[in-house]
Amino acid sequence: MKEKTKKLVGMIGLGLLSLTVLASCNSFCDTQDGSNYSYGYDPLNRYYFDSREDALEYANTKVSDGYELLTLDTSTTNAKGESVKIISEEPLEGTNLYYIHTCSYVNRALHANDDGSFDKETIIFSKNSFVQSVETTATSSYISKPYFEYYEKLDEYTLKAICNDADVDISTANFETLYGYKYADYIDYVANANTDKLTEMVALRDASPVILHGNVKYTYNETTDSRYGNLSSWNEKINEYGKSEYNVDLFAMNSDFYKLYTTTLTSKVSAIKTCISIDDGLYGHISTDPFSETVPVTNKASNGFWSGWGDAFVNHGFLEGLFVYPISYLTETFSHNFGMNGWGQIWSVLLVTIIVRLFFMLITLPSTISQQKMQYLQPELTKLQQKYPNSNTNQYEKQRFAQAQMALYKKHNVHPFGSLIVLVIQFPLFISVWNGMTGSASLSRDSVMGLYLSETVWNTLTNTSALPSNTTGWWTALILIILMSASQIVAMLLPQWLNKKKMKSVSKTTVNPAQNSQSNQMKWMQWIMTGFVIIMGFTLPAAMGVYWLAGAIFSAAQSLIMYLVFSKKKEFKD
Repeated sequence: MKEKTKKLVGMIGLGLLSLTVLASCNSFCDTQDGSNYSYGYDPLNRYYFDSREDALEYANTKVSDGYELLTLDTSTTNAKGESVKIISEEPLEGTNLYYIHTCSYVNRALHANDDGSFDKETIIFSKNSFVQSVETTATSSYISKPYFEYYEKLDEYTLKAICNDADVDISTANFETLYGYKYADYIDYVANANTDKLTEMVALRDASPVILHGNVKYTYNETTDSRYGNLSSWNEKINEYGKSEYNVDLFAMNSDFYKLYTTTLTSKVSAIKTCISIDDGLYGHISTDPFSETVPVTNKASNGFWSGWGDAFVNHGFLEGLFVYPISYLTETFSHNFGMNGWGQIWSVLLVTIIVRLFFMLITLPSTISQQKMQYLQPELTKLQQKYPNSNTNQYEKQRFAQAQMALYKKHNVHPFGSLIVLVIQFPLFISVWNGMTGSASLSRDSVMGLYLSETVWNTLTNTSALPSNTTGWWTALILIILMSASQIVAMLLPQWLNKKKMKSVSKTTVNPAQNSQSNQMKWMQWIMTGFVIIMGFTLPAAMGVYWLAGAIFSAAQSLIMYLVFSKKKEFKD
């Protein structure tokens, strides 16, 4: 295998190893966070309204332009094959709340086509997107799905558990009691895209029973070591209800569907690491709907920084305690102090980057100085290489050149293997920064010019469903990756440019193949590493793009400062 091929394979292997280590780092999400995120993905499937008219008005917001509007008499078919009104005719038992039946309704266009046919649209009521995605997978795997009425009963059990946990009298509860905001404001937002009161409504929603107590649906059960204790129990009860009420044996989730459902939800929640917060608040970015975007995250510093830092060592690991938690804590603190409005998070990441790079510079200062000395000794090394032009083929010249090179390094107190020390320290620090910013809850809330720092640049650029409503976020992601990539390339090339300036005084009377080969190998390795960083800039959270952008600027400034410092030293002057 050729030398270049070996190095390429090695670099790819290092990249894969890096990504594997990154993915395997411990999450700070606790069991309550897991329950909150589970409910965030699969909350109550249906809304509850104060009147049939309110329910009907909301149902008609799902009807596309040019199609027939529903009426209070619009019907669907239940599990018995009976015709029932889509809008419940009676309030939910024990309450004053009306609802839209869970169903799939085929609606037709207002006007016929030229051939007399009518276009049709299918509207699925009271079934959230997560449930629909699981059912789609179940259908493709030939797994039987629960009946529509199953989800209605599951919502009833969930609603009662929420009201009980929140100490809300369900018999007198109304729309505002449950959701925090007024129905009139909400329907104005949904039907007319009126965002005037959106901020106020979201704040009210964040303090509502269905948000703060919804995780009761997935309360962690220590006996079964699962967050699906309530779901499993309710599923069995609802299945018995289906047998008695509808004479259906598999009314609820069967074992295969239950396994598919829980496995899918567990996988989605397990992938989340956005759980390090310095207060009890709502964070995350799990949907584009502002009323279901965030979930409650527990305070990981409730007893102060030092207690949380100690817990990080004990419960999560050495690297998580040493670096990950402090980096997240700083990011959280700065984000809150700077205003939590998107730009506050940007300034937080920039400040944390400066702190991390200064810390890294201090602990690697001897190695960094040694590396810089090697750069400024290039004119001397070039003279040695010209003195021994056959050092790559002649064993005697090779030994003489190595002796002269080591003598030169010793004279100027240069340690040629110092770069290895930098890499050894840099790798775990990079892992810690990545996990610290990924775990920071604040970075998953509030966007800056449409871009969420917890989202990857790639996902933002390829999320065509967000266009054209979020063209701002698309352009922000594009500009960020361009600036980050350009800054990485400039930071890599700047030392070479500065070194060329120093090398102008060296006349190249003899070509040294060893020198050219070594120089080309170094350049090749640098481009591979820079390309690797740019690729990760696409695939890792946008916060890392900001970190690398700021880090590259810091590195460029460091190179310039080192150049000016060493240029003034007599021993390095031409």
